[in-house]
Amino acid sequence: MIHTLIQGLYCLPILMLPLAAQHTNRLTLEQSTDLQAWQTVPMTPAMLDANGKILVHSATPERFYRIQIELLTPAGIATQPASTSITSGQTTTLSVTASGTGPFTYQWYEGSLGTTATPVGTNSASFTTPALAATTSYWVWVSNDAGNVNSSAATVTVTGGNVPSPEEFALISAGNFQMGDNFDEGSTDELPVHTVNLSAFYMGK
Repeated sequence: MIHTLIQGLYCLPILMLPLAAQHTNRLTLEQSTDLQAWQTVPMTPAMLDANGKILVHSATPERFYRIQIELLTPAGIATQPASTSITSGQTTTLSVTASGTGPFTYQWYEGSLGTTATPVGTNSASFTTPALAATTSYWVWVSNDAGNVNSSAATVTVTGGNVPSPEEFALISAGNFQMGDNFDEGSTDELPVHTVNLSAFYMGK
């Protein structure tokens, strides 16, 4: 809807919304002198009367105004960050998918859900952890112009360090072994010849 502005104070009756309703609506006020080129007019609290109408004032004899109202859906979580397991010393990337009307703002946190003492990452839908040596939990706060929401916590479970594969080892079977100098050519600590009992163990090849 377009309204002609005469010199002085003018009320745009299209806005009959109470002030509280603006939390779920995005309002854009534009002005033009020729109905061809439109320029956005920054909206300030001083432009709203007690009934939520927009009041504009100009010394220009004639201008045209229009208002666009976009209904906003509050931020929600479509896909939660997923828990995962990594080996000690590795990193992993967590991600979230937001729902609602964008754009969205993201803030990741380390710790149990609701703990905000340790913010991490950037304003992004994904977060790459540092190299971890212990199991750690993360969650993300998502917001838009209509509201905000917390994700569930994702736990990154850290398992032991790098363990060589079995192919890199040789199995030494259990048994009794004679140790010492059978030829009387060694040092005194190699005498007398004695029996050693060993359990099975692996030795690197």
